[in-house]
Amino acid sequence: MSVASFVLAISLTGCCLFAQPPAADPHEDPRANGGDRTGDTQPGPRDPHAVPDPIPVRPNNPHASSTDAPAAEVQPANDSEIMREIRAALTKDRLARKSLTHVKIIAHAGSVTLQGTVRSAEVRHAIEQKATAVVGPGKVINEIEVNASPSKASKRR
Repeated sequence: MSVASFVLAISLTGCCLFAQPPAADPHEDPRANGGDRTGDTQPGPRDPHAVPDPIPVRPNNPHASSTDAPAAEVQPANDSEIMREIRAALTKDRLARKSLTHVKIIAHAGSVTLQGTVRSAEVRHAIEQKATAVVGPGKVINEIEVNASPSKASKRR
């Protein structure tokens, strides 16, 4: 073997043994993040178990005008209080007081259902108006039936 070929073999072996691995920075090595050119990067896969950032909530503006705030209506606190207030209002009404024992007042989630039987449409309407005055319009379901009492002559038969 000649000296020239010996030097060539040693230099090739040395280059292979002491070669450095590719750079870890994705901008220096395009193969690190799957790009084909230097500077090409792709976002990493999303973690399915990652917790999303909380949504920021703005605090109320202390300098806002009072017209921005919802109107404070005086409403009964719960369903039993609603029923109590309606019964009290009906007790004060001379026309509805007589039919109070035949009317059932059901309150659920701020809405009221009226059930039962009364003698006239006037009494039915008076009861509905009293309930509407307590809970507000659109929250009363009136299922009261009007049943005129039979006359004394028909009772004898």
